[in-house]
Amino acid sequence: MTDVWRHNSHYHRLLLKAMPPNCGSALDIGCGSGLLTRKIAERCPDVTGIDRSAEMIRQATETGGGAKYVQTDIHDWAEGPYDFVTSVAVIHHMDFETGLKAHADLVRPGGTLAVLGLARDDVPKDLPLALTGMACSFVLNWINNGSPRYPPEQPGMPMIMPELTWAQVRERTRKVLPGAVFRRHLLWRYSIIFTKAIE
Repeated sequence: MTDVWRHNSHYHRLLLKAMPPNCGSALDIGCGSGLLTRKIAERCPDVTGIDRSAEMIRQATETGGGAKYVQTDIHDWAEGPYDFVTSVAVIHHMDFETGLKAHADLVRPGGTLAVLGLARDDVPKDLPLALTGMACSFVLNWINNGSPRYPPEQPGMPMIMPELTWAQVRERTRKVLPGAVFRRHLLWRYSIIFTKAIE
């Protein structure tokens, strides 16, 4: 499977930077074909990717890369906790507050949660940044993929449009995870970085 540049993969470096030093265990929630999971496995000895989609787990397993893959839902996952928990474009597939809490519950004290998500533009307020993102996406896609056309997602990848606006995501993040760092990014993504306190 050839890895191509996409909006999600553009921010993998940001998520990897959030990994704690000497990370011993990591969980990638909604791992898809395992692109980020494999990158984490280069830096961590015990990495698991989980996904509800049997097709995504099949693709990830065939690619390999040092991680183990399990078809399951986050709410059915009983292992952990982990030094590092991450997810990419996953949390808008579930109730946000319940899903974010479930993510954080899998992080051990002193560990880090890093979420990359999508939100809905509140037009016209968000239109200027959305148009800027569109122009940057065009240029970055041309540079990285050699084409003005954005690449299609992998077959079997579940897709759903986000319901919450950027402001709503920010507000609910502060409610569920006080102290978490929320940042909106240019290419229609936001990040949430949270380090769980050592009790």
